[in-house]
Amino acid sequence: MRKKSIVPILALLVLSACGGKEETTSNSENSLGQSSSTSQSSSVSQEVSDSLSFSDSESVETSATEPVTLSEQALASLQGQLGFAYSQEKMQVAINFGEDIVGIKIIDDGQETEKAYFNKDGLPVSYFLTINNQIQEIQSSDFLSWDQCHNPFDNLVVSDFSFVDDAFVLNESKVAKASMFVVPFEEEIESLKLIVQDDEVESIAVATATNQYQYEVALKGNEIVFPEKPVTCVKEAAHDTLKVAFEELKEQSFTVSYLIKKDGDDQDLNYEYKYGDDAFFADVNYDDAVPFGVASVEDKLYKYTYVNEELVRGELLKKEYRDYVPVYGEDFALELLESKGEGVFEAYDLMLENESLVSAVAKLLAKDDKAIEYAKSAKNLAVKLDADNHLKTIEFDYEISGGESGKVTIEFSNLNSTVIDFDFSLLKSLEEADNPGDWNDNSASENF
Repeated sequence: MRKKSIVPILALLVLSACGGKEETTSNSENSLGQSSSTSQSSSVSQEVSDSLSFSDSESVETSATEPVTLSEQALASLQGQLGFAYSQEKMQVAINFGEDIVGIKIIDDGQETEKAYFNKDGLPVSYFLTINNQIQEIQSSDFLSWDQCHNPFDNLVVSDFSFVDDAFVLNESKVAKASMFVVPFEEEIESLKLIVQDDEVESIAVATATNQYQYEVALKGNEIVFPEKPVTCVKEAAHDTLKVAFEELKEQSFTVSYLIKKDGDDQDLNYEYKYGDDAFFADVNYDDAVPFGVASVEDKLYKYTYVNEELVRGELLKKEYRDYVPVYGEDFALELLESKGEGVFEAYDLMLENESLVSAVAKLLAKDDKAIEYAKSAKNLAVKLDADNHLKTIEFDYEISGGESGKVTIEFSNLNSTVIDFDFSLLKSLEEADNPGDWNDNSASENF
């Protein structure tokens, strides 16, 4: 693991619901990084070395006849609804234990991951909103029972700890019950120590076979914000209008223009796809892409590329032309786009199982490989209709982990009037050409 240095503790975000929220054990908006009125922790400023040092903890007076034991007060400070946070240079982990719920948030080198486990009849279960606007229930593959998930200190007593080298060490027979502390790292816990001063637990030192972690006791009780079970998004009459706007592209010609702006870069990337009645042309100009398309000639369908203003045959196809025209809005539930009025729809800021709803929908609407790459890092998404309720634009801002950010705008025009001015009859005469061209090398999109 990388060298660890404590950085500000992160907040565990609420898993929002787009159609409403269920009742939770907390309604506070405080973050995990804030101090509570009965704070059980102080900021850990020293680095965590490979052999955790407890020299900063106040030594406990000992005598030959009286063993040092953990106080009831110190143990009680770790029980109940409680939050813990671990930080190091490029990773922050927050774990919140509530009543029948555990929430985990991980930020690793800028990439965020959120998890929530709920107690369902003694089994740890997670709930996710799907791309089809349904709630999916998944039993945890990491834990066999809820006993492995709840706050491990709830079922411990002071005699479960032994005083060793200025710290209180959890007895080996109880260590496995604290496995939640290393769940984000997919390791097996070997030891857990409490660093205590004046009957207050300052931090928790957790060790595995290869790594060591030091957690702050961040918040207690009602100051913790817990995740909520997701609920489905609400369907409105406006979604029927959006559906019609998407569906009318199925049998009509149209043009799609892509504009990709990168912040701090004066050179915009601008290209377009033209979909005619029996041919399309992708006039791409990024990377090493070569303009390409598909055309129907005398009941035969050809792939082609356009090089030096000349048609080059790629290969003869067995599919129908419309098989190569993208279909919009049929691979996700339109309710995932919230109607904002006046023909504007915005994707809800929610998490699906493995990615954000925003990026999942943006990838499905982008259709072009270059735009899809940016859609993976989409931060918001808006679909807009024109005054006649035809599809006008699809827009999203993006922010890539390396620091690059910008905006992608996909504009629709020339509905039912797009024409491609090529003499496609030449494709038939090129069918037996010695060098017809390699479609796979020249194609700018894996979709065709």
